[in-house]
Amino acid sequence: MTDFGILCGKWLADDCDASNLWCDRADINQSGDVGMEDLAQMVADWVEGNVWDDDNQFDLDLDFTFRSIALPETLQLLNDECEDAIVITSDTEYFGSTQTATGTTPFSCEASALYDVWYNFIPEQDGLYKVHVESTGSFSSCVAIYSDCAGSELHCWGRNDPDRYFEATAGTSYLIRIADYGSSRGDFRFTVIYYPTPANDECSEALPVEMGQYYPGETYGATGNSASSCGWDDTKDVWYKYTAVDDGTIVFTFYQYEYDGPYLTAAVFDGCDGTELACAVYMGTGEGDPETILVLEDAQQGQTYYIRVARDDFNYGKFDLYVEPGPENDECTDAESIDVGDDTAGSTIGATGSDITSCGSDDSRDIWYSLTSSENQTVLIRVSDYSFSWMFYTVSIFDSCGGSEQACIESSEGGGEMEMTAQIVYEMSLGETVYIRVAYNDDAMGRFDLNISQIEVPYNDECVDAEAVDGYTSGSTLGATGSDESSCGENDTHDVWYTFTPETTDTYSIGIHQEEGSFEGTISVYDGDSCDPLPMELGCEQTSEWEDAELYIELTAEVTYLIRVASDDAGQGSFGLDIYSGGGPG
Repeated sequence: MTDFGILCGKWLADDCDASNLWCDRADINQSGDVGMEDLAQMVADWVEGNVWDDDNQFDLDLDFTFRSIALPETLQLLNDECEDAIVITSDTEYFGSTQTATGTTPFSCEASALYDVWYNFIPEQDGLYKVHVESTGSFSSCVAIYSDCAGSELHCWGRNDPDRYFEATAGTSYLIRIADYGSSRGDFRFTVIYYPTPANDECSEALPVEMGQYYPGETYGATGNSASSCGWDDTKDVWYKYTAVDDGTIVFTFYQYEYDGPYLTAAVFDGCDGTELACAVYMGTGEGDPETILVLEDAQQGQTYYIRVARDDFNYGKFDLYVEPGPENDECTDAESIDVGDDTAGSTIGATGSDITSCGSDDSRDIWYSLTSSENQTVLIRVSDYSFSWMFYTVSIFDSCGGSEQACIESSEGGGEMEMTAQIVYEMSLGETVYIRVAYNDDAMGRFDLNISQIEVPYNDECVDAEAVDGYTSGSTLGATGSDESSCGENDTHDVWYTFTPETTDTYSIGIHQEEGSFEGTISVYDGDSCDPLPMELGCEQTSEWEDAELYIELTAEVTYLIRVASDDAGQGSFGLDIYSGGGPG
């Protein structure tokens, strides 16, 4: 500390230049002068214990790892009071410390933050700025900005808030106050970042885009004073323009890969100061990169359209823009041909159509596939949503374009990863062609996988072919036939059969659970192994959306019992059957 005192005394000597040992490389902020700002920076660096080398020379290599050491309580920080705020500039990294800071006035947005240091920021340009604080250790920064030391607060952000943006006027003083959360103290580094106005800030300066390419963009520094019809205070906008090369549907997808709050909105206009033709905002709660999907229907060849991009709540962010046409198989007559064994990725984004299914609700945006059977067979048509939209969708089968609906099913939540699934088991004849339609309910759009596979009737499809089990076994009702219904089910005609012969008399747990796909069904136990007529039913239980089905039944040693597992049309799938003794509820 004696050395530190000597350094402070020598710092502002009249002969402080490169030839002076005490001032060599002392212009820390690189302003051209050695001043109080440099000394304040030196204090912060000294705290870290990294400013003197083995030769007792001043070392200003600032690329070091922070190592906190305690300062004596008697050493007061130079910028502990607002009146002593250190002048800073934009886009320069500064090191700070509140280790010996004082303070009694809480932040308006964080009452527990007290021990503060102050900086005076005077911007050289009008525009958008951000206070970026990089904490060290457990330092959780709280930041406020004031117009003067009398306490006129302009902004306040709680601990580690990522959105510390503010608009500033050139030549105006902005007093920045930084403290640790919870009356703690610590070290930090920070920068006031300047965001210049984007080149496409105005509609008249819209950037041209083309089909099939990605365009990175951002709204940082954008201006504006009007909002879109689907947004909320989304005034800070940037603009793009697209000239249609064909008539039809155009899809503008915005990947909001900096997803830290307000949603991205997008709107398309027929000209600058023109009519809004469509507007979209991301409102999902899924996983992955959030998307805003803007669909322009009935685009006219040669027409230029203007696309406006903004963030809700006066906010900013980055995105990628991708332009593509609507799906090629939007009409039944343009159905994509698929075969048994195919696994096809599909999308209804940009699809048009009309609500024609019996099982959906406003599922008008449809796409089509055609399937021709090369033999007499039973096929499984299974669709799994992977857009994480959690929107229900429909899968239906028609015998021709404009023909009769042969089957229709709505998706349900299921599968190993709890994705949305829908499946149809359908018997086809040699040479038969069917048309498969996929659409989302509530006029929604999404992406999915379509899988077509051949399935065989289970070998234990009939009671007389019941499989003997003892313990755990896997099974499936896919392709199963039948006509009976259980006492606890409804239309659960697709059944398979098992027998179980206990070695000891006891209470047994007999249950089923989903293994794969969208299985839902019932389990029944019968008092004997006669198939015609069936013995008395001892118990019946049905699975629910998230619950397995389990029975607790007292069984007699060396007596054979029939077990029936069944599903309705929609619930066919793979399951696990588990039997063990000593079971019982609770």
